[in-house]
Amino acid sequence: VLENASLEVLLLHVPAVIFRWASTGQPQGHFDYVSPGSKSLLGLAAHEVQADGAAVFDRIPQPQRNTLVEALESSCGENAVLRVE
Repeated sequence: VLENASLEVLLLHVPAVIFRWASTGQPQGHFDYVSPGSKSLLGLAAHEVQADGAAVFDRIPQPQRNTLVEALESSCGENAVLRVE
């Protein structure tokens, strides 16, 4: 089992954004964990994404945004892992 600090160092080198989306049961949810890769891939630091998740969706063009929202809703409904490329 990796310690949190070791995991964070590992995630610094992963060319992806790893996140945990918390569904609120409403049309929106929030990011309660975002990996450091968000800065290089989205131009937003992890804390910025957590503070304003809408900033992520604003950067995604339609119809990809709808695809992501539908996938998030489905994943939350099924309590399943979501992978989006």
